[in-house]
Amino acid sequence: MKTGPIEEKPPGIKKTVRDAPTRADDFWAFSLALYARPDVADACLDAQDRLGADVNLLLLTAWLAAQGRMPDTQSWTQLIAVSSRWQRHILGPLRARRRALKGHPGYEAIKDKELETEKTCQAALVSALGVTVPLSADPFDPYRRHLDPDGLPGGRAQWDRTIALLLPQ
Repeated sequence: MKTGPIEEKPPGIKKTVRDAPTRADDFWAFSLALYARPDVADACLDAQDRLGADVNLLLLTAWLAAQGRMPDTQSWTQLIAVSSRWQRHILGPLRARRRALKGHPGYEAIKDKELETEKTCQAALVSALGVTVPLSADPFDPYRRHLDPDGLPGGRAQWDRTIALLLPQ
């Protein structure tokens, strides 16, 4: 299966991993550790595929929550805009190519490229992160700001099970 060139950054994204190396590296390390916990990867992928969740925003929310923080409303709006551009222009097409190549030559290479691109997207999110505020008393609140689960397959109960796996332990 033949694939075309893959863009390095979506339109409108100017910041890169060099802009916030320590925080971006910390976020990436946190994400890898959290994703390796039992059931987390499956829950995140299910939330992505069935509920339309953005896994990088879920992981960013978990990383901030582990620090007792959450984005303020303006930061949240900016993060969603940045992540949406990455998903629409880079990660979504790359993910579709990887899935189409499953079982074919080139699958591992595109899978590695996707992982590298996820890391770069996370760095862009860290760079775009503005003001954070103390975590609210409801640990589910910052996740619910990302996606309102009402009316989605599985609804709030499914969404809350996914969130529970991401909460600091």
